[in-house]
Amino acid sequence: MRGETFAIDESWLKGKPSQRSEDMASDVTTLADGEKALIEAALAAAYGRIGGTVGAAAKLGIPRTTLESKIKALRIDKHSFRKR
Repeated sequence: MRGETFAIDESWLKGKPSQRSEDMASDVTTLADGEKALIEAALAAAYGRIGGTVGAAAKLGIPRTTLESKIKALRIDKHSFRKR
């Protein structure tokens, strides 16, 4: 590594955050809050379905069992997102 030089891509420095991330950042106070909000959004989009190709786990890119654990740990009511 010594003696090597690295170029910085200046275009990354000029980028502006999207409006969505700015809105989310103002509402989230902790990492757990952000994770909970993200999981709840995925559950809402999947109408409460956790597994399968259209489930919340697939939307989040994590295993179903991991999502189930996080739902339990964050005390999310997964049944409140189901279609009625």
